[in-house]
Parts: sequence; structure tokens; C-alpha cells
Amino acid sequence: MRVPVAPGSPQVGITDKRELQKRVILAAKLTKVVDGYALTSVLNTNEAEKAQEPVVELDEIEPQWENCGRVEFESVDREEDIQSQLRLGHLNPEERKSLIEACSDR
Repeated sequence: MRVPVAPGSPQVGITDKRELQKRVILAAKLTKVVDGYALTSVLNTNEAEKAQEPVVELDEIEPQWENCGRVEFESVDREEDIQSQLRLGHLNPEERKSLIEACSDR
């Protein structure tokens, strides 16, 4: 359902789960404001359709949530990270050199 957003609300935020009217419930949902409206879910358990359109306020997102979906990138010195994880103790010098060269980006 498209619902109007109160002035001063953030452009991206969370709607609070609450009862708008008796047996009409607004879902808690992460949403974005577009043209003064936010898309959210409303559950109406009444037999009759309710015509009242609620005005909602969005709660700001906590900063640590913004990075949850971000992919971790490889470290700057990938070659050094790989070499530090290799077990080379049991190899002779020629095998060790060959394995390091095979794992090298060069």
C-alpha cells in the first residue's frame, strides 16, 4: 500500500508496526520515500474495506545496518595474504619456488 509520509521523515527508513485502527495493522518495513509516499504493507482483518489513509513517520536506519549487504573486497596485498596461508615447510626449494610462482599474480 502506498501511504503518505510525514514531513521531516528520512528518505529511507523503517515504518513501525502498529495498529492504525481496530483490526487494521501497519507492517514494520524498510522502505524509501518516493514523491512523498512510502510503500508498505497493511493488514486489514475487518470485513469492510477501510478508507482512512494513514500518515506514517519513518525511523532512521542505524548506521551499521547500511553495510550489511556490502561484499567484502579482497585485500590490497592479495599475493602476500595467499603466501602467508601456504604450507611450504615440507617442500624442497625447487617445489617451494614453483608453488609461489604459480600463486603469484605476476
